[in-house]
Amino acid sequence: MSLDELGPVTASDGPVVATVTLTGELDDAAAARLLRWCEARLHLHDIGQVPVGHLLIDLGRARHAGLSAAAILDHARTEAERRGVGIHLVGAGPLMAAATPQVRQRLGRWRTFPSLDVARAALVPPGGAHRPVDPDAIVLGGTPHDRLR
Repeated sequence: MSLDELGPVTASDGPVVATVTLTGELDDAAAARLLRWCEARLHLHDIGQVPVGHLLIDLGRARHAGLSAAAILDHARTEAERRGVGIHLVGAGPLMAAATPQVRQRLGRWRTFPSLDVARAALVPPGGAHRPVDPDAIVLGGTPHDRLR
């Protein structure tokens, strides 16, 4: 089992998207290491050293997942959500397909992405800049397809 942290993707002057990849079994020891990694990233966020927008846990190379390991990961999800930081699983489809129904149920509560490229494309705006929504540009009303009959 190994954990490999990939360099964070940084939006210009915005929060980072940090990624860790698990290779091997998702057992209690691996889940505890993932939890410690998440807690370390969240601590840097809490003290204002590195603003974190999202944490990605890449399970694309992981094998078998145990129920207690999935429960440990739930703690990381709870802590990230409490701080307003997104936390997502990447490449977990094959792992979930081979898992027990209880593990699938726990992992099914997470937002998932099929690959790191898809996750980054969805979470980091083009050009890396966060663009706030101009409230004056919002138009409330029916969409054109509502008027088609």
